[in-house]
Amino acid sequence: TESLIPVSIAYITLMDIALILRYGSGYNNHYLYLSTDAGSSWTSQLIPNPKTPRKIHFHKESLGFIVLDSGIVLKSTNRGVSWSTVNLGYTCNLFDISFRDSLNGIIVGGTSNECYIFKSTNGGSTWSLNLNSTITGSLLSVTYKDPTHIYASGKKILGTSNGGSTWIEQVVFPSSASGFISAWNKDTVIAISRDNVYKTSIGIVTELQPLGSEVPSKNQLSQCYPNPFNSETKIRFSLNKKSFVNLVLYDISGTEITKLVNYSLDAGFYEYIWNAGGSASGIYFCRLSIDGFTETQTMILIK
Repeated sequence: TESLIPVSIAYITLMDIALILRYGSGYNNHYLYLSTDAGSSWTSQLIPNPKTPRKIHFHKESLGFIVLDSGIVLKSTNRGVSWSTVNLGYTCNLFDISFRDSLNGIIVGGTSNECYIFKSTNGGSTWSLNLNSTITGSLLSVTYKDPTHIYASGKKILGTSNGGSTWIEQVVFPSSASGFISAWNKDTVIAISRDNVYKTSIGIVTELQPLGSEVPSKNQLSQCYPNPFNSETKIRFSLNKKSFVNLVLYDISGTEITKLVNYSLDAGFYEYIWNAGGSASGIYFCRLSIDGFTETQTMILIK
């Protein structure tokens, strides 16, 4: 007799399914439905916490989680039949969770103007704060590309190439629209935002660094160094006035891989360090476009 609103769904095994539904307009009326016969029949239970659940995730049938508002995590080790509560100690809302294996996991969330990332190395029994920053608002999704490369997405995409020791801004979504991200396989990561789909098969792009305070006499994209390179190379460019900068990587076929920079920068010299640890050997092209000026350099990755 009331509105039934889906919140999140997860497969526990091929036959076991967990589904969170909200009844009516009350945000505390959340129920967990469990099926052990691929959806033919269901049992239900009221989720044992008044905070709003955002995502249910099972790494395997004996390790399940629900992340909720106000920094609350529920954990199950018996296919969702019963749950224990873990309080992260922060009041931010939690939106997504991902596990690389039975021990290592990441939770993302935040507020309207801050992002939070939490990390566990003991199967979700305890969680430590991995990142709290105003670089973006809430992070809505997180995905492992491989054991060291992790991507998180909100109004921006953040990435790490060292398992979460450092997180670097990768892409800013247009119109401040939030996006969601997922690793398609070990080579490809897909993100979606309003009116756009993004794809990358390269590694994590490190933070853009200004080089001194001198104003250059011209716009220029320098040859990357070293080149050829094995894992990292430095991409340097200069702007002779404040400009909107578009710095893009392409593969050998001319297909756009990712936008390294897509925003306005002050006049000056800049450097990106591209860590290509997750990329295949081959030829890449880096193109700089600034107010009608365009320059392209060739990059050779050899592993």
